[in-house]
Amino acid sequence: MPDRVASFQMRDWRDVAQKFDSLVFDVNATGQYLPLTRIDPTPEYTPLVDPLQESFGIAAYVGETRTFGENGELVFESLSTLGAVLGGTLVGIDKSSGPYNYVSMTREFFGELRGHPLILNLPFGGSGQSAWYETMPSILFYSIADRYPTETELAPVLDVVDDTFYDAVNVLTVGGTNPNFFWTAYNFNTHQPVNNGVRVEPDMGLGMAWLQHAAYFRNKIVDPQRAQEHLDAVDWSLEYYDNLQENFDYEILTPFGAYTAARMNAEHGRNYDIQKMVNWVFDRSNIRVDKIMVTGTWGGQEVDGLMGFIRPNTGSDVQGYAFSMNTFVTAMPMVPLTRYEDRFSRAIGKWMLHAANAARLFYADAHTPENQSSEFWLGDPNHVIAYEGLRHHWNNQSEELFAGGDPLVFGWGPETDFALYGGAYAGVFGSIIKTTNVDEILQLDLLATDFYHDAAYPTYLYYNPLSTSESVQIDLGSGQFDLYDAVSNSFLFRNLTGQVAFTIASDEAVQLVLAPAGGVATKDGLRLLVDGVVIDYNATPADFDGNGVVDGLDLQIWEIAYGQTAAGDADGDGDSDGQDFLVWQRQFQATASIATAVPEPKSLVAALLMLTAILSAGRSCRQLINPASIINNDLGVSRAPIRGMSVVCQIGFPDGPISRQTDDFTQSHVIQSVRY
Repeated sequence: MPDRVASFQMRDWRDVAQKFDSLVFDVNATGQYLPLTRIDPTPEYTPLVDPLQESFGIAAYVGETRTFGENGELVFESLSTLGAVLGGTLVGIDKSSGPYNYVSMTREFFGELRGHPLILNLPFGGSGQSAWYETMPSILFYSIADRYPTETELAPVLDVVDDTFYDAVNVLTVGGTNPNFFWTAYNFNTHQPVNNGVRVEPDMGLGMAWLQHAAYFRNKIVDPQRAQEHLDAVDWSLEYYDNLQENFDYEILTPFGAYTAARMNAEHGRNYDIQKMVNWVFDRSNIRVDKIMVTGTWGGQEVDGLMGFIRPNTGSDVQGYAFSMNTFVTAMPMVPLTRYEDRFSRAIGKWMLHAANAARLFYADAHTPENQSSEFWLGDPNHVIAYEGLRHHWNNQSEELFAGGDPLVFGWGPETDFALYGGAYAGVFGSIIKTTNVDEILQLDLLATDFYHDAAYPTYLYYNPLSTSESVQIDLGSGQFDLYDAVSNSFLFRNLTGQVAFTIASDEAVQLVLAPAGGVATKDGLRLLVDGVVIDYNATPADFDGNGVVDGLDLQIWEIAYGQTAAGDADGDGDSDGQDFLVWQRQFQATASIATAVPEPKSLVAALLMLTAILSAGRSCRQLINPASIINNDLGVSRAPIRGMSVVCQIGFPDGPISRQTDDFTQSHVIQSVRY
């Protein structure tokens, strides 16, 4: 994937989502296939607690013809119904107010009355057929509930679903002792996994991990014991995938697992392999070998970053199918993931630029009539309902770029390929993306879809795809802020207000946190907090005083803590020792040029030069030195003799040096963010 887009044509995704909401929720609309939302005054399926007096539904496609029941009601799906409620909510529309409380009415998809106590895709459905269809609706319901805390009638449903998925994880992992998610689905009525002999959907546990983490968050204050049980279930799920090498990505649940693993690492001190899970999201799946992030040009249009399928082993005759729902929904967990693992900021920022630019191709106005399947429907004059997907030579067909979907190709029901279940999620893009004063540099709101998170300050991700450094503007309003960059682990500016500008280097990212000016910075392990709120989950480890700079003051803290406390612990092993000094040394050298750094004594600089000379003299990595013998007492700190400690050789890599204690000079591994 190139850094830049060849043709920058960004839709106003917030406007798209708001106009989608206006069209889809107009229950009085007239015309072919309208209205798109149907109100049911006598709901057949309703929760036992606070039963519904009326309900509503949105079909998966415009022109739905499939029906169910004795009265021949149209088939409604929660993927489209709850997706539309969530999409509107994300772009600022209150779906609980007005003539209908759509938030409350989403409870119709709660399957407790039918013996399946979770959120189902079909109000008359069951479970045990498809893991992703039976997990994703609950993720949507939880996401909606997070944004409507005053809708108290949702809580009893959430309480039941919390336990439903805990029980499922408990069965599927045998209480964490023997996890196995290699199944087609899980039957929540019989409490047994299902293999239908046709396919498996083994990423189910990654979606369940997200749900159990949400359950943990909901209960951590009101019922800590119950919360811990849910947190255990998260670990039981993620440990299964942490031990895998094959990519088990099936449909859309893997991104939610990667996000959850990132939070477990950042908030709970786990060590899950986030790099592997992020790669699973974008790389070719081993379990569904067509599934992969799309790249390249179809019909003269860039399709980089869209999520979908490409047939393997077709050489230059690429056969691809990109899907609107998969593209929009993948951003929902992957963008906020960077808050907890900021090393992926560049990669995710770059992917979002390409995906958001190419996603305009899902809409009818991007194509001539002969290159789309449902141009005959004129009920969407603003072109805000997406096609299900884009095809390129799919199944050996000749089209270079064709907007359509499955219904008209396979002739199985709906009369158009306009996918309400896809376009509903444009609100994800609409809530995350804003353009800036620089074309191609987007502002991504990292809190927009970060559901069930602790207190946080406004946080934005910017990626610069241009070949030059660029000055990007942000309006801080009337408040006063200290601007912190979680990528460089440093405060860029202090005590600013109004319109300000900051610089982003070429092909780099900035994760900007708007912390209150003059706030008190503290450190808690790798976490940097301002006034008790985390602003960086992976702060510079050797910045012991939390001021955003590694300097001589941090060395003083390390010296006082040496062998006594963990105040100078930079490597996370719970003590302050020689290895922590080496971390401080490397980071002092890396940040010495920061303008706000405390001036260092000449003797300290000389000491660092001496350390560098030792390291570059080719001596054994096991050389023992005594730091007290080369660092003078000019900092005014009394020094007792310090025990000898190992020196670690620095080995250069393309993305910068890494130091690691080693018995030989075999190449060390550098964890890098994915690059496309």
